Amino acid sequence: MSKLVRLELYRFFKNTKNRVILVIILVYPFLLFAWLEHQSGSYMKIQSDLHMNQSRIANIRALTLMRAKDDNSINIVSNNDQLITFFQEVSRNELSAGKFYLSNDQKNYKFINTSLKKIYDLYLNALDNELISDQVILEFGYTRADLEAGAFYSEYLDENLETIYLNKFEINGFNATKLVFSGQNLLVLILLIVLMLSDIYLKDLLEGGYKLIYSLQIDRRKLLLSKLIVALVILVILILYVTLTVFLVSSVIGGYGDPEYPIVSTSINQFYLSSNEMSFQVTPIWLYILIGFIQIVLVCSTLVYLMILVSISIKSLSVVMGASLGILFFTFFINSMMPASSIWRAIFPFSYIYVENLLNVNSISNLTIGFLINLTLTSLFIGAPLTYISRIDIGD
Repeated sequence: MSKLVRLELYRFFKNTKNRVILVIILVYPFLLFAWLEHQSGSYMKIQSDLHMNQSRIANIRALTLMRAKDDNSINIVSNNDQLITFFQEVSRNELSAGKFYLSNDQKNYKFINTSLKKIYDLYLNALDNELISDQVILEFGYTRADLEAGAFYSEYLDENLETIYLNKFEINGFNATKLVFSGQNLLVLILLIVLMLSDIYLKDLLEGGYKLIYSLQIDRRKLLLSKLIVALVILVILILYVTLTVFLVSSVIGGYGDPEYPIVSTSINQFYLSSNEMSFQVTPIWLYILIGFIQIVLVCSTLVYLMILVSISIKSLSVVMGASLGILFFTFFINSMMPASSIWRAIFPFSYIYVENLLNVNSISNLTIGFLINLTLTSLFIGAPLTYISRIDIGD
């Protein structure tokens, strides 16, 4: 088996297409870092504009109510004075948050967090006292769940951390590495790896190499197993390379960061299909990264093994590549366009590609279904080719 693995490694790196994609993957961490540097500045400007706009809207609401009061308008409400005070407080704190965001200075992050906590508390108290309705907070771009999560997170940061990072694109070792496993960055990395490995079986079949190899009386299942091992080893090494490179480069620029920095998500308290009892869960960033690493290895392995199964059956390079791209595009569509409660999110295995989808458990039935589907399909994709290849005629 070891000789077969060495042979497959040699044949893999001899392929021109694989070498080109390998170079792209080697450069990928530095492209990602350049993107992070750009996003870091623009994110704070966007947040500043958002809160400045919220301040203007709240101020207009307060002025409108004051004008109605001065004019003795018939539209004046019984709690008019409370509403005026509420919107003035919201406007003041939104303005404060917007100015501090615009400064983009680490020293001001504590002040931003304080302003945000006041904003969340103001809205939640007003909702609890029926001063405003859910429709009002929707007009300001919030939901009750957003406000509760924001209030919990702000209070947790204030009570437990000396250094706060409110820029989601903050350039430090742990935060930059976390972003490798977040959003569309993850799909790009998976795409490159799958394109490199998806034809690991088919290219030899199309070149006629198997006829020579099979004439040496080598067990077909061992030969295919060697390819599966090579694919797994290569993708683990590449993912590890990207992870470590991003971490080391970002650490040199902005320091390591805090491995215990919290990521807050919602989860269901009890493991029952009917459970609706939600709570907030704090996950340290090092655990988030570890989960992301395991996730991407499993997803890439499953995709590559699926493509090998398709190769054995169809023997068409265009179909195999098209299937790879199709699955990744559908994954992007499902995660971007479908709500978390959608049945498609439940039954499509790669809906669980993102770590946040695992941590933010809004439906325990979706989590259960997704886990069972992934476990079943992974087993099938590994076992089916080994069984099927021993029965086919390679000359077909």
